[in-house]
Amino acid sequence: MRTLKLLWNFIWRGGAWGTLFGAVGGTGVGAWTGVALLAFGLTQTETAFTSADIVRGIFAMLFFALIGSGVGSLFGLPTGFFLGVLIGAVTRAFFYPLQNAPRHRVVVASISALLGAVGSLVAFAAILQFYARRAVFADSLIFFAVPALIAGACAVFIGGRVARWYEHQSNK
Repeated sequence: MRTLKLLWNFIWRGGAWGTLFGAVGGTGVGAWTGVALLAFGLTQTETAFTSADIVRGIFAMLFFALIGSGVGSLFGLPTGFFLGVLIGAVTRAFFYPLQNAPRHRVVVASISALLGAVGSLVAFAAILQFYARRAVFADSLIFFAVPALIAGACAVFIGGRVARWYEHQSNK
């Protein structure tokens, strides 16, 4: 397999899977964040979520889920492309031709998890710092860790799919 074909397939597969999982993961994180922001009254507006505001809470959850889907897609596409470039380069440099598939999968999964989690941590921290009104909420590790863990898990799946494609192509 030529180097250009290898890199191209890693890049477009990473970008496509990154966009898909960014949208799905962003929907979940957006819904969770919307409810959390309203429940703690931490948005820049003076709204607070009470038990009497169930309709507003449901609307906020759906609204933030929609926003999260868009933001997740926007985050997932470049992250997936960068992940494709990075694991493509590592694959070409150290695993071409493929001789140890299990080791390749472990290396790809490790790179993917690190890139996905760190990238998400930075992006979500910036979003929360911009929108959160209270420093207690913005400094809370749980609101940074959950999206980072979701993104890291999604990136591991993406890396695994791309690694399996390479393994399949190498066995032809």
